[in-house]
Amino acid sequence: MARKARQRRSARAAQPAAARSERDRIFEAAMELAAERRWRDVRLVNIAEEAGLSLATVAASFPTKDAFVVELTRRADAAMLAGSDGAADEPAHDRLHDALMRRLDALKPHRAAVASIARDSAAPLDALCAGARLRRAMSLALESAGIGADGPFGRMRVTALSAVYAGTLLTWLRDDSADSARTMAALDRALRFAGGFTRFRPTGGWRATPRGA
Repeated sequence: MARKARQRRSARAAQPAAARSERDRIFEAAMELAAERRWRDVRLVNIAEEAGLSLATVAASFPTKDAFVVELTRRADAAMLAGSDGAADEPAHDRLHDALMRRLDALKPHRAAVASIARDSAAPLDALCAGARLRRAMSLALESAGIGADGPFGRMRVTALSAVYAGTLLTWLRDDSADSARTMAALDRALRFAGGFTRFRPTGGWRATPRGA
C-alpha cells in the first residue's frame, strides 16, 4: 500500500501544474485513501501526505473530512445538471431518470470511496444522503426535468425522489456491470412506483408541472 501511495504521489508531482489544481489534488488524494481503507481511519494528515502537501494547505481547502463529502456531492450535482439542457422534448420521467444516472455516473470513479464513506456513517448512507444536502440535490433534479419542486406538492415530490435515490444508491454500490444495467433498471422501477403517488391521483407520475403546483 505504501508503495502504491508513493507511485501515486510521483505521478501527481509529474503532472503539469495547470493539469490539476491544488484543490483537485487534495480531493483525489482523499478519495484514493477512502477507497483503500476505512474512511473513519483517514485523517487530514494522511490526506496531506498522500497529496504531497502540507497539513495547513489541506486544511485551508478542506478544514474537516465532511468537507470532502460536500465536495463529492457538489461535483455530482454539477454533472447531473450539465446535461439537462438538450432534453426538453423527452418525457419528464426520462429526463429525471437521465439526471439521476448522470449523478451516479459522476460518482462512479469514486465508487469504492463512496462505499467506504457510507459504511462508516452514523447511519446507512447518512453522510451521502443527509437530509438538507440530499433534498437540495433532488430539488435540482426535479427542476432540471421540468417538474415543480416548490410548494406543498413540490416538497412531497422532493421527499419521494430522495427515497428513490437513496434506495437506488444501495443498488449502485453493488452494481459491477460495465453499463450500470442493474442500477438503471432499479431506478426506473423506483421512479415508476413513486411517480404514482406524487400527483395524488391514479394517473400520477413525474410530469412537467408549473412552479408551485
